[in-house]
Amino acid sequence: MRIEDVDKNMYIGSNIDAENTDFYLATEEPFEFFGCYQYGVDGQLSHRIPPEIAEKISPQLVWLNKTHSGVRIAFSTNSPFVSFLVEASGFGRTVDDALSGSAGIFVTAAEDGKEQRYISRISPTFEELYKEMSGEGAKFSGTINLGDNKNRQVIVWLPILTDYKKLYIGVQKGANIGAFDGYKYKTPVVFYGSSITMGCGSSAPVNTYPALVSRTLNTDFINLGFSGNAKGEPEVAEYIASLDMSAFVYDYDYNAPSVEHLEATHEKFFKIIREKQPNLPIIMMSRPNLPDNLETAKRFNVIMNTFLNAKKSGDNRVWLINGANIFDGAYRDCCTHENCHPNDLGYMKMAEAVSALLKEHLR
Repeated sequence: MRIEDVDKNMYIGSNIDAENTDFYLATEEPFEFFGCYQYGVDGQLSHRIPPEIAEKISPQLVWLNKTHSGVRIAFSTNSPFVSFLVEASGFGRTVDDALSGSAGIFVTAAEDGKEQRYISRISPTFEELYKEMSGEGAKFSGTINLGDNKNRQVIVWLPILTDYKKLYIGVQKGANIGAFDGYKYKTPVVFYGSSITMGCGSSAPVNTYPALVSRTLNTDFINLGFSGNAKGEPEVAEYIASLDMSAFVYDYDYNAPSVEHLEATHEKFFKIIREKQPNLPIIMMSRPNLPDNLETAKRFNVIMNTFLNAKKSGDNRVWLINGANIFDGAYRDCCTHENCHPNDLGYMKMAEAVSALLKEHLR
């Protein structure tokens, strides 16, 4: 017996009504992509930074660049449901990530000018996971019910770790489908950092800390978190400095292989950004860490020195968050999976710390 035989709410298989659904390729109008450098190029659904930059740094970054953390597809429709047909290179997964979050699709929607709210998700079934592992291809499909025929602003949140090759979005036959209304803050907040920034360990792409900041402040954002492969490289700093941003948050502390590496790169990274964007709000953050230890303190001191030097030079558009304090309070020891990657509670606390600063300084 399986759990879906006991509780029908646990069923995650495909429930598409093909005869009542019109499908559209997600890379065509009126769908709008957010959070990526380009989409629909070279057989990939999206790239988060220019591929040529990733190629200069590491083969690992080339792959991570194809994953979709922070990438969203938005549109409006009066369809009572949205269906999906997905073709992926493979299903990304780790010991700490739910398959739904690492490989599936999540949907939020808003109606009548209200805030976006989480609706539901689809993800591969175990049968589809077994097919992918045996080389039969990584494909899955499913439908998310929106409720009725009201016109809604829909955001499709792509997975954290999986790279999609192709995506079709389906709506009820005859339903309207149009452009997305947009964010309150249309110029994105850019986040750069480690697997924590990327969202590894969260149960859903809507629950990473950059995503929660976006949902809290109704702002566009770009997630440039790269698991194990964001180490303060100047090539990436130059690219980020070229972006049109409303604010910049960077926290690659965990990816720096040593205190010495962090010291050699952190202030240089900041100065590259600041030289190109002298008025940009910049938030520096050290790693959220359990338990606190001497290395954590040394790393924080490096980041604090970057901050203090900026302040001494007269920079009033820079802020510092001590990551060691983020999980303080009730359930402090319940915020991570393995004293490193946050779970949803940990990501919520990170988002609260960042949102508290950003809401005063977004432009």
